[in-house]
Amino acid sequence: MAKQSDSSNVGCFATVAVVLVLGVIIRFWPIIVGALVIALVVWAITAGTASAKATRARRREEEASAAKQQRIDTLGPRAIARIDGAVAAAEQVARSEAAQAGWLGDVDFSADLAGITDSFAQAYALRGTAARLAALPRPNDDDRRLLADAQRAAETLEAGANRRVDLITKCAAEADRVDQSLRQDREDALNDAERARLHSELHGMVYGVEASMPSPTGDSAADRVIARVAGYHEVKAQVDAAREQDFG
Repeated sequence: MAKQSDSSNVGCFATVAVVLVLGVIIRFWPIIVGALVIALVVWAITAGTASAKATRARRREEEASAAKQQRIDTLGPRAIARIDGAVAAAEQVARSEAAQAGWLGDVDFSADLAGITDSFAQAYALRGTAARLAALPRPNDDDRRLLADAQRAAETLEAGANRRVDLITKCAAEADRVDQSLRQDREDALNDAERARLHSELHGMVYGVEASMPSPTGDSAADRVIARVAGYHEVKAQVDAAREQDFG
């Protein structure tokens, strides 16, 4: 009977607990639903934002890869290396202290870089078209003459572009030399100022010491003590001599 009573009590408690939970859920159901809706909306916005960011990043990578490939197809790897070197040199000139201080005048190389890129692009296109013509079977005299002209034109374009690249690179080296000269001038000016300061300080110290030095012939306590010691030894010698005579 006791066991049956305990089971009944547990069942009653469970029923009451379920009823209470259901009552709380029913009472606060609008709040719970609202919280769930808000959480779902926040999750959807967050997921959508992350997805949009990933899509934009992927699109940027694809565009950059396509632009890089198009550049290779238009210019060729060797010309790209030369152009990038010219761009780096032009940026170095623009960043230099010499340029910012106005020593170099106009340092806008955009027109030069555009001309270099255009020359390399034309030369690359000439070589590509000439290669396709040379690949045709049974070439004739006109083919050979045109291929030779195309070769000379491409070489002329590349030589001109390379000269301009070398000139921009030389500008960067010269700008660096001017920067070094300006830095040296500043260091020299600082050294001169420090030298003048130390000269003034040391001059005052040296001549101040000389002015405050005691005269070699002047009287001092040490001189008086030495004199008294000498007098003591003189008197003592006389006393000792007299004593020897008395007892001699």
